[in-house]
Amino acid sequence: MTSDFVQINDWPIWYDKYGTGPQPLLMIPGGIGTGQTDFYEQLEGDDILDFDQLTIIAVEPPGYGRSRPPNRRYDSNVYDTDAECCYQLMKHLGFDTFHVIGWSDGARSAITLVCKYPEAVTKLVVTNIFAFADNKTLSVLKSNQTVDRWHQDRVKCYLRSYKDTVEIQRMWDRQIRFMEHMRTYLPNDPNEEKYKSIKCPVLVIQGDKDHITSAEHSEYIMKRVSTAELHRFANGSHDLHQRYSATFKKVVEDFLLHGILSQPTRKREYKYIPHKSIK
Repeated sequence: MTSDFVQINDWPIWYDKYGTGPQPLLMIPGGIGTGQTDFYEQLEGDDILDFDQLTIIAVEPPGYGRSRPPNRRYDSNVYDTDAECCYQLMKHLGFDTFHVIGWSDGARSAITLVCKYPEAVTKLVVTNIFAFADNKTLSVLKSNQTVDRWHQDRVKCYLRSYKDTVEIQRMWDRQIRFMEHMRTYLPNDPNEEKYKSIKCPVLVIQGDKDHITSAEHSEYIMKRVSTAELHRFANGSHDLHQRYSATFKKVVEDFLLHGILSQPTRKREYKYIPHKSIK
């Protein structure tokens, strides 16, 4: 693994690079996350992805981890900023086309990247995507807002990238405040008319026991992206890629490297979820 940063639009964008394979893969973490906090099992754990087939760039999005100062700018352009920085990073590293994996809030940044630069992304995986702001998601997040109440394993994950729990709490409080006001910043989905531009294969992974981003979030994407296929983890919660890392590895590598979809669930009629009606 090697680490470095690139100055992009006033941001010091840090990344970790793993593997030497012919297929480049960008990994985008969730809220306040980094590769070390969110994708440790895929990058350094027991179920690492195939470094002989993949060259993996684990980005630290603007305002997360080492990619600061400045602090993250929570505004109507936050996901577009993530997408632009990620695209410019990959271009700087010499990758004109690449795969993308995004988790949770990072999955929304990932799909924004594809909407913005559809020609650059060859395959996309979104895991437990945070597709819209809703009261159910916000309620669960706020109930876990105090870091002192987190499970010690979760705290250890974030301490890989942050100096102490005080810093983690400060970062997480800002993330929650953005979620609280997200419908003010983004009353409409800025990608609404762009989903039809997505032509690359898309794998939507959803945990059936995810209490943070329920199946409605995945259905929202499935209804709008014609190339999307769905893979469900029956016992998976929001962190299914961490808890079921061996299965996640197989599903993702089958899709990215071999073009195989493991038990996809695509052809059912999803109820259309208008963005403005989400409460």
